[in-house]
Amino acid sequence: MQRPGMRETALASGAWLAALSLTFGGVAGAWFVGDDYLVLEEAEPSAPWARFVLPRYTFLGLEPAPLNLGARPLLLATFALQRALFGLDPAPYHAFNLLAHLAATAALWLLCRTRLALAPRPALAASLAFLVHPEHVGAVTWISGRGAPLASALVLFGLLAWTRGRAVLAALLVALAMGVYELAYLAPWLLVALEGRAALRRASVRATCALSAVLAALHALFLPTLDGFGWSAATPVHAARHAFQLAFPFLDSPRFPLYSAGAKDLARAQLALFAAACALVLAALGLGVARLWRSRPADRRLLAAFLLAWAPALAYARYAPRTAYLASALGLAWLATLCERRRAARALLLAWILALGVATWDENRFWRAGGERAAAALDAAARGAQPEVPAHVGRLVPVFPGRESWDAARRLFPAGTARAHSQD
Repeated sequence: MQRPGMRETALASGAWLAALSLTFGGVAGAWFVGDDYLVLEEAEPSAPWARFVLPRYTFLGLEPAPLNLGARPLLLATFALQRALFGLDPAPYHAFNLLAHLAATAALWLLCRTRLALAPRPALAASLAFLVHPEHVGAVTWISGRGAPLASALVLFGLLAWTRGRAVLAALLVALAMGVYELAYLAPWLLVALEGRAALRRASVRATCALSAVLAALHALFLPTLDGFGWSAATPVHAARHAFQLAFPFLDSPRFPLYSAGAKDLARAQLALFAAACALVLAALGLGVARLWRSRPADRRLLAAFLLAWAPALAYARYAPRTAYLASALGLAWLATLCERRRAARALLLAWILALGVATWDENRFWRAGGERAAAALDAAARGAQPEVPAHVGRLVPVFPGRESWDAARRLFPAGTARAHSQD
């Protein structure tokens, strides 16, 4: 099992920090958007800690049950702790998300170099593609989206610990991840996919598999009680769209139908710019799949883990990129293994990563503008004006998914955005 040296680690870290600053650099100073207000309101630090484990949702259409399946208690605890320490200043919340995303990137790189035995350059390429992928903007730029990067970082480090024989540490990391986000239920099964049935000989793996199966079954019963969710309405189309967005994020967007005419023209211009590169990527993926059965067994196991990680995309009856965050890590690692043996494929992968970075920078630019519009609306409301709910900005990117988010924003900031710099 390979272990990267200090020089390689330093070079990789420098590349990640440079890519993160270029693509997400302006995020740290951005204002809250969307569901951020609801999460901050729920994480009231003066509330008792029992709030994080007591029910807030209806279970099976009845009264709130004694088990809070949807609260993600450890995730909510991170928001409560930050609110107690930093108040309502958005910068520390954004910094936490960026660090979680960076940690997930580092964990993926270590997994590629050690467990998957990738060479240094393909492993670095996989981690950079993961770091700058525009599908992760919603999980990183939205403060409320931190569950996906935080849980995925814990899961990936847990897989590393398992492969290095540190069973107790691995089980602890995965258990923590399960309290953060539902993606973590897949962790022990991903290990089985990567290592085969031999992994089930470990007591820690069997116990974690049993726990994840129970929690996943409970969620399968719970999801249909929420509007817009549930297995009955889910179709393979949603999973296919995740796959398409992972490969071609600049060709399609879940928000494209909401764009204005000018914004659609801009998107079409981007389509013309990246279409040739995307066609080459599609051809490369096709050749890779065609040669799959002649590839190394390790490559086939990685592909199986990638497809397994895609399962949450089927659990939701609507498009939700955050559910594919963990899957994209394994998928991009598999793509790097396919490109490892061909010089032309490696060059194509680098060009694709550059295109991803440009798309991510562009996407974050509109979210920052949305935050500025939201802050201006709050300041106007504090002065006694009656501003319209800033539902869209720029390309009609949604800023407030619903009226309840706007109401929560006004409760949190009755004096306008100046309150962000004071303690509760």
